[in-house]
Amino acid sequence: MRLRAGKSNSGKGAGRMVAQAIATARAAGITGRSWCAATAPTAPARVIGAARRAGAQFSLVLTKNTAVQKAIDAIPEDRWTPVR
Repeated sequence: MRLRAGKSNSGKGAGRMVAQAIATARAAGITGRSWCAATAPTAPARVIGAARRAGAQFSLVLTKNTAVQKAIDAIPEDRWTPVR
């Protein structure tokens, strides 16, 4: 776990930080599943892209606004995955 520098609502460096953290874990010998959990108010695409390129799973917390609500509403009922 680490915090990045910069303003709290800035996504600057978020993707790079995810990539570096996963690379560090692998260099330390971690061979299992990689998981990234983040609050990504302004750079979700960068965080998701970095996690996907590294083969990691991810979970993001997003601010619920009109665009996010429209995206949620567009997901068909049969596409939801239960969380255990």
